[in-house]
Amino acid sequence: MTTVSVVIPTVGRSSLSGAVDSALQQSFSVCEVIVVADTADELGLAANARIKVLRCGPGAGAQRARQIGIRDAVGDVIALLDDDDLWHPYKIEAQMLLLEASGPSTTIVSCACVVRRPDGHEKILPRVAIEPRQDIAEYLYTYSLHRSGLGNGVVQTSTLLFPAQLALDVPLDERADAVHDESTWLLAVRSKYPRTRIEQLNDPFVIYRVTPNSLSNNGKNDVSRYLDWGQEHLHDASPRVRGDYYLTSPVAAAASAGSTLGIRQAIRVGSNRGSPGIWAVLYAVAKLLTVSVRAVRQR
Repeated sequence: MTTVSVVIPTVGRSSLSGAVDSALQQSFSVCEVIVVADTADELGLAANARIKVLRCGPGAGAQRARQIGIRDAVGDVIALLDDDDLWHPYKIEAQMLLLEASGPSTTIVSCACVVRRPDGHEKILPRVAIEPRQDIAEYLYTYSLHRSGLGNGVVQTSTLLFPAQLALDVPLDERADAVHDESTWLLAVRSKYPRTRIEQLNDPFVIYRVTPNSLSNNGKNDVSRYLDWGQEHLHDASPRVRGDYYLTSPVAAAASAGSTLGIRQAIRVGSNRGSPGIWAVLYAVAKLLTVSVRAVRQR
């Protein structure tokens, strides 16, 4: 029988116990839950024979913690879960059925997720699922109008399930300051194994909790790292994909930090290196106006 190891990187958030419990309570029983602590603090987890705690860091970063867990895993399949997210009890069962039907050695399985914000607002993403052989950069970074609204594709970390050997052959980017964790790895896998399928269930089997202290929501002006990422990973993408990327992802990072300078820089780079679509242009202009008005009001 195929076995599944769950890998959870953590910085010791109070939400960790809930994430671990949601993994242990799966209808398809996982063989182990590997918690990789990127902290020296005690985790306060209840004793359980299926829980294994490893340590790295502090300050090693989530991707290095995940890769340490993957290397130590005994399961045939890896399922990633962040310490502030939750799984529906049938998440692994549904994904394993799809994995085994699609060809387990060449398939990565994802699903939709419920994005839950601190104010209680929720939405389901992605708006449109990725096709199994669709170009990954095109799916993730083309900013378009869909029936359910504006946006691009989403493959969220806690939705991912894949053969363990895949992440040993193509390791995660372990740099602590890396951005776009999921995208970087998916692009690297597809580059090495072009026939890799990405199957995405429409069911929202994951609750992705956006927390004020989330590392992806830290308020730092990281725009230069996002611009560098685009230059490194999207140089072969279409002009539309490059343009849309620069006018959305780096712009969002700059807007989160309240940097009109960063937004202008991203718009300039996107216009020079790509050919952004109208919806990406409108997104960037709206962010620039919003941040500019906020800055005026705060004077």
